[in-house]
Amino acid sequence: MKSKRKLISLIITAVIFIVGCVFLILGILNNGGNSEKLPSLNPFDISEKDAGKRFSGSVKADFMELEQDGDNTKYILFICDDFSAEDAEEVIMVFDIPNKLSDKVFEAIESEGKLPFEFVGTLRKNDSAMTDKAVKKIYDYFKWIDEISEGEDLNISEEAVRENFEQYYVDVEETSGTKTFIIIGSVIIAVALIVLLTTLFGKKVPIILVILLAIAIIVVIVLNIGKIRTMASVTKVSDGFYKITCHYDYKCDDYLNSDINNLDDMIDWISEQYFFGIPIELNKADFGCSAFAAKNPDGKHLFGRNFDYDETDALIVYTEPDDGYASMGMVDLEFFNVGEGNVLSADSIAAKGLMVAAPYVCLDGVNEKGLGTGILQLNIDEVHQDNGKKDMLIYTAIRGILDKCATVDEAIEFLSSYDIHTALNASYHLFIADKSGRSVVVEWAGNEMYVVEENGCTNSVLSTENKYYDPEDNCNRYDIIKARLENNNNILTDKEAMELAADVSHKRRTEWSCVFNLDDFSVDVCVDADYSKTYSFTKKDFK
Repeated sequence: MKSKRKLISLIITAVIFIVGCVFLILGILNNGGNSEKLPSLNPFDISEKDAGKRFSGSVKADFMELEQDGDNTKYILFICDDFSAEDAEEVIMVFDIPNKLSDKVFEAIESEGKLPFEFVGTLRKNDSAMTDKAVKKIYDYFKWIDEISEGEDLNISEEAVRENFEQYYVDVEETSGTKTFIIIGSVIIAVALIVLLTTLFGKKVPIILVILLAIAIIVVIVLNIGKIRTMASVTKVSDGFYKITCHYDYKCDDYLNSDINNLDDMIDWISEQYFFGIPIELNKADFGCSAFAAKNPDGKHLFGRNFDYDETDALIVYTEPDDGYASMGMVDLEFFNVGEGNVLSADSIAAKGLMVAAPYVCLDGVNEKGLGTGILQLNIDEVHQDNGKKDMLIYTAIRGILDKCATVDEAIEFLSSYDIHTALNASYHLFIADKSGRSVVVEWAGNEMYVVEENGCTNSVLSTENKYYDPEDNCNRYDIIKARLENNNNILTDKEAMELAADVSHKRRTEWSCVFNLDDFSVDVCVDADYSKTYSFTKKDFK
């Protein structure tokens, strides 16, 4: 009987402990996933470099509603540094506020209708439509004031309003309850530990031991909160297509310098970094692809890419490392044995845990400097260079290029500083393009690296100096790419670029088609050869 009561007590304690951990994690997530204090936003000193960054702040302002959009409402705030001064500086900004916060915000309205508003949010660039709508709203308001002011002319023009209107807005986050959640979670964990130890060892458990255990658990959670935030960021875009934002330091420099030359060591390294040494298995498979570079009629440079593989699930990952360039890259979840035809559903917690390692298995992508790259398979012998340089797997090179290189030349220099290795009884070449309009294909054979100036490629060797080169190997997809680009003087609209990707796809075997805009740091994606629906992403689509 006692053992049964003890078992029930342990089960209840375990549930309480899990609840405490959930509260603690939610509190830390709402606080931005780390203990760092966010920089304070000064509305009177905003520059282009601040766009996309998270800030905290406190403003006192007049306000008016601009528009309601789903669960959020946009408000125009008239922010003044000193409402009592005649020569006070004023700026007009839009704040996009979750409706759940609105009531609390307006409960805090003080005298004279001024709004003291503390916030955490991301600074984003206004689009022209929002700017025009806000300026018109403000101007119409002042015209109304003129009409009811019994002849008093405020002499405010629409141009003057536009001059004072800030071209950036604040995307406000829900952060209420942060400290409460952290406190409640910590208390619940401590209580659960007391009950657990008392149940197991009686009432003589030292309180200091309980406190130390609670602190240790909290420290472990805090140290891994970036990975927890990354898991929590996984969002389903459509059936079989997901997005994720990397919120932790994935130690790119450590990996680039790890001297790894085979897939097993790569998997072991990822396991040690992200899964506490627990063995994991990546699905090792071959794939076909195509890529091309063009320019649209606006003069912006495009990088088109098909990833041809059996139907599985796809993931787009956004990274913004402290010591590298922000990037967006595509990942095949089949590599994690996740998604269509695999044991793990992409919606499962286990699958989201595996997705934490997504930065290291990108197959193509673009970075904020306007450099894009993708890997394409060649059905030739594996490459294992031995020039006395540090070793690098070709798959790792994608991450290194996106994080460390701003131009094609820098990417070539980066690749030439390593001995490159491939696996899976095949070799690969890389297509690399930048926003200057230059694009190349980089190949390897033996100890040599070959660079070919090219605006398109598929799965055939293109360097005439490569011993595996055979002009008869070029496939119909390559011929279509070259003919289309030549006939259009290398100019394609974004839509035409996606149509070209569709025309050279393997249809049922094309997992995704991407058109990266190298100038705008954006990408259009079609998945599973369904070209009736395009998903578009920019930096602002990831938090």
